[in-house]
Amino acid sequence: RQEGLRRLWVLSVNEQNLITNAFQLVASNKEHAYYIDLVPKQDYHSRYCVLWYESMVTPPQLWTVSLTDGKCRIIYAKNIAGYIMSDFRCQRLNIPSRDGITIIPVSVVHHNSVTFPCPVHLLGYGAYGHSLRLYLG
Repeated sequence: RQEGLRRLWVLSVNEQNLITNAFQLVASNKEHAYYIDLVPKQDYHSRYCVLWYESMVTPPQLWTVSLTDGKCRIIYAKNIAGYIMSDFRCQRLNIPSRDGITIIPVSVVHHNSVTFPCPVHLLGYGAYGHSLRLYLG
């Protein structure tokens, strides 16, 4: 994890189990806050893997990802009737805690028509290196 968000990497190793190549599987800048994971029970010898991706504005998706060059292709995207993803925005803020040292990542989702300041609904948990899973709900 980096800044509370999961990162996935592909590592190539040689016969001596030394890393010969490494690259980040999915670009971390697609969205500011997201959830990503490997789909279980995949073929160990495949040149592709399947990922689950979703965020606070992106409905669940399945991606196939090339393990040789990292190129992604969406193979499934959940359709939510009436939902227009481009109407919403997710921002990632870093808020200093009361001690002034610890930085707390905060994700803010809002409709593009919202003007600030405005009332908010706050939901959160994070302790011991764990955080809430980000999803559209």
